[in-house]
Amino acid sequence: MAFEIGTLEASSPHLLADLTELLAALGFDGRAAYRPDDITSLIEGQPDFGDNEPRDLGASVRAAWPQLEYRAGRFGSAYPYTMRAGALRRRAHLTPAARIYRFLLACSRLRSFQPNYRVAWARAFTQLSRHALAELMPASATVRIFDANSDDRRDYFGNDLRDALPILGRDLAACTINEKECRAQSASGDARIDLVAVATWDDKASGIHAILGQCAAREKEWPDKRLEAHPLGMRALFSFLADPVNAHFIPVLYRDTSGMWITETPASGCLLVDRLRIILLLTRRGRLQQLVAEQWFQTFEQQFNDIAAAIVPAVA
Repeated sequence: MAFEIGTLEASSPHLLADLTELLAALGFDGRAAYRPDDITSLIEGQPDFGDNEPRDLGASVRAAWPQLEYRAGRFGSAYPYTMRAGALRRRAHLTPAARIYRFLLACSRLRSFQPNYRVAWARAFTQLSRHALAELMPASATVRIFDANSDDRRDYFGNDLRDALPILGRDLAACTINEKECRAQSASGDARIDLVAVATWDDKASGIHAILGQCAAREKEWPDKRLEAHPLGMRALFSFLADPVNAHFIPVLYRDTSGMWITETPASGCLLVDRLRIILLLTRRGRLQQLVAEQWFQTFEQQFNDIAAAIVPAVA
């Protein structure tokens, strides 16, 4: 199947809220509205509840409902649902921001989709994160994708990592570039860097404003990657007068119902940009309509709609 519920994270209300939203977005059983008992009946009997099988699945689902209420209030028209009388309902018409929310929701639970969608949507998440990163920089800045197999790697940096790294070092105005160490790297890969944003002056001096980004379209494992684009990991390659900022982009909404981080340790050592911050960044300059018109986004929506269309007849 193109979509399977799979393992539940019943002890994590924010992740169970994501699953609830995803089931509603796909119209998993054709309902117009979903209440806790409806979601419980949909997911009970799943063969794998992860490490901690809930003693009371209904209680776990009910614990996720305040998350949905927080999201409805916080995102407003950028939320693909309404919450009335405790029932989650899909909106008939989605704003561009709500369409982006739905995309980020799908990327936060890629494991529920078949492998070809996982690969394509993870790449698309990098494209979206590039746009979000641009909003953290002045308009004159250059933002590129360093991830292997991207257009920027092929057309600007070069596919061979050993050639790409010295170009990256020059763009970052590194004081020194260890060419020998660059040549010692594997030809493939991205040195754990997905995005590069640079604001330069028309001079030759070292030291500029730059952000290096890592994109992690993962449900739980994203904290393991939060330091991958940290400049400390590049000491053997480059030396900087001013270290680039380490940004970490995730599609997960990593918030409790007050809007704070669920725990702060996974947000340490990086500038964490989660679902909320991505949408806040993308709404700054009124470019959402252009963004959802891009081909990669149109492809995602067509694929997502195809999955939804295949699900409803099967359970109707």
